[in-house]
Amino acid sequence: MKKLLFSALFMGLMFLQNAKGQEYFEGYIHYTYEYFTLEGENITKQKQDVLFKEQHYYIKEGNYVAFDQEEALIQLYNQKGNVYYYKNGDGVYKLDAGIWEQGKSNYSKGKKKAKILKYRCESVKKDKSVTFYSNKIKVNPANFESHKFGDWSGYLEFTNGALALRIVTYYDDYYQVMTANKIVPMKLDDSKFDIKKILNVK
Repeated sequence: MKKLLFSALFMGLMFLQNAKGQEYFEGYIHYTYEYFTLEGENITKQKQDVLFKEQHYYIKEGNYVAFDQEEALIQLYNQKGNVYYYKNGDGVYKLDAGIWEQGKSNYSKGKKKAKILKYRCESVKKDKSVTFYSNKIKVNPANFESHKFGDWSGYLEFTNGALALRIVTYYDDYYQVMTANKIVPMKLDDSKFDIKKILNVK
């Protein structure tokens, strides 16, 4: 009897550990942007006049949406229909997120590490960018396996679903650093990802 109880308790603990290990992030991440010359001079004030200052990012299961510092839409993805929306100028455009013509993913493990907020992060490299991530903040990559646009499915496959907490991107004459400075787990309503409600379209 004691062995049976012990076995049941052991299995229960294993189940709880497994369930805990499979928890996926749902909530809000606030990112800020900094800009530097290739020599390291901070040019954030100049660049923020024409580029992003902040990004307000919400993600739930197979959907995400992002807004800029003025609460204008940056991008939206809906798993249902596998559609991607983005803003360009005064217009909002819709794409098939299954289309990506840039070839095979070429992510590789980076040597750099960082501590962002309370999270110890590993890094991954691709082309002219380095992304830092923590497996403590991750989504289920299966929810985005059809999201080929931007190689998003390739990135999530490589990191096992871990979201970016910092992205350093190099351009011809400067580089951009986008860093998470607030992470808030929260339950989100599906209406947060409804393009018609976001654009106030009836």
